[in-house]
Amino acid sequence: MLNLERTRFIATGFFLMTATAVWSGQAEETLNAGLKLHEAGKPKEAIREYDRAIKANPKLAEAYFNRGNAHYDLGQNEQAIKDYSEAIRLTPKDAEAYYNRGNAYRRLKKDDLAFKDYSTAIKLNPEDSKNYVNRGSLQFDARRYDSAVKDYSEAIRLSPKDADSYYNRGNSLLALDKKEQAIEDYNEAIALDSKFTDAYYNRGVAYADSGQGEKAVIRSQPRNADAYVYRGMARVYQGKEKDADGDFQKAYQLDPGLRKKLQPLVDEAKAKVKGKSKE
Repeated sequence: MLNLERTRFIATGFFLMTATAVWSGQAEETLNAGLKLHEAGKPKEAIREYDRAIKANPKLAEAYFNRGNAHYDLGQNEQAIKDYSEAIRLTPKDAEAYYNRGNAYRRLKKDDLAFKDYSTAIKLNPEDSKNYVNRGSLQFDARRYDSAVKDYSEAIRLSPKDADSYYNRGNSLLALDKKEQAIEDYNEAIALDSKFTDAYYNRGVAYADSGQGEKAVIRSQPRNADAYVYRGMARVYQGKEKDADGDFQKAYQLDPGLRKKLQPLVDEAKAKVKGKSKE
């Protein structure tokens, strides 16, 4: 079974400011006060300032947008959608408003509406990787795995150091039974984030499903400590803890510096496997 705990969904958190906007002095002052409160972790207090900004200037899209963010942070998704929708009415080319409204729809499990908003955000700003990440997550959940792969691939093109996108694409590839390609993506995710335990877990699943769990890359790289780590992790997830420990000990012999970094991850993986066996 795949572990999808870290399947990435990027939430809101972008405070929109527009240098060309024409505000009244009071609207500008209260909007900025709201931003400061929100950034200080006080969304309720920020909403009061955004309310004042909107009262001073009912056409101030930035105030609706940021009030929507505050409602979103408070879990008030319906209110957030109303504010994002008003921001979109006032500034229909604002990709961030569509993106954030899509996140609110996603929370309410209105995935069709979320998909439309992410797609519009992509059309308006095709160079923002997070739009593809979140649409890819919807594609995966809907079992449109080929489409998920395309979205995650585009996210990787735009943000090639994002371990989560490689991990998510790996999950999609594994669902398509493309085990070798999935393993490559899990390898890349681990290379970018050595503490990515879910990537180790799913790579172990892929190795086991492909019959590589016992082979890994030991024969071709007998002096490569990472090869023993790979096989050891695969064996952990196959329930072969004793064999896995032998691989980890071999890895530590080849690279003594690995023990301090790796052992906590090994312990976490073992605990995860034992927890799943009790379910």
